[in-house]
Amino acid sequence: MTVDEALKQAITHHRDGRMAEAERLYRAILAAIPGHPDANHNLGLLALHFGKAEAALPHFQAAIATRPDIPMFHVSLGNALEGLRRTNEAEASYRRAIQVDSTHFEGLYNLGVMLKDRGRLAEAEASFRQAIAVRPEFAAAHNNLGIVLNGLKRLDDAARSFRRGLELDPGDPKTRMNLANVLMGQGALDEAAAEFERVLAIAPDMTEAHSNMGQLLRNLGQPDAAMAHYRRAQELNPGSLPAHRNLLLT
Repeated sequence: MTVDEALKQAITHHRDGRMAEAERLYRAILAAIPGHPDANHNLGLLALHFGKAEAALPHFQAAIATRPDIPMFHVSLGNALEGLRRTNEAEASYRRAIQVDSTHFEGLYNLGVMLKDRGRLAEAEASFRQAIAVRPEFAAAHNNLGIVLNGLKRLDDAARSFRRGLELDPGDPKTRMNLANVLMGQGALDEAAAEFERVLAIAPDMTEAHSNMGQLLRNLGQPDAAMAHYRRAQELNPGSLPAHRNLLLT
C-alpha cells in the first residue's frame, strides 16, 4: 500500500467512526514520513475528538511547520488552544488562517464566535459578515450575527439576521427563541408570543423558553398562564435562581 492509499483509507476510517483503525494508519504514515502534514493534522483531530486538546497541539504544530499555507491547520490549532483556554493564542491562530486565505470560512466563523464570547461585538460583527459572504447558506452564522447585533442594541438588524437563519433552518429552536426575545424587546408582544409557542412546539423542555414565555405573559397581564410556564421552568431546572425569582414575583 502506498502512502497516498494509506491516507485515503485512514480518512475513510476516520470519517466512518473507526477511530482506532484510522489512528493506526496515520501513525504508520508518520513512521514512513515523519513530517507528513495530513497525517499529523488528522491525528490531532482524533485527539480533539477524544477531548485531548493538549495531545493534539504537537500534531497541529508539526502539520503547520511543514505546510503553513493550509488555513485549516491553523484553525484546528486554534480550536485546541481554545479548548485549553489559551484564548489569545487561539485568536492568533484563527487570524493566521485568515491571513493565509481571507475567504476561509472556518477561520472567519470561529474568530467571530471567539470575539462574540469575549464581548468584542463590533469585531465579531465584521467577522461574521465576512463568513456569511463566503457561505451565505450557513444558518448558525446568521444566528450568531443576530446575537451580536442584539448585543449592540440594533434590534431591527438582529431580527433580520434571526429571520434569515430561520429561513435556512426553520427547525432551530435557539434561533427562533432569539427572534422571540428581540421581538419582545421591540414591544411586538403578540408576535413574540407566537414565536415562543413555535419554540416550545419544537423543544418543549427548553427551560429558557418557558421562563421567557412566562415573562412575556406577565407583561401581557396573564399571571396564571405566566405562572404555569415559570413552574415548568423550575421543574426542568430546579436549581435555577431566575426560575425561583420569577415565581416569587408573579
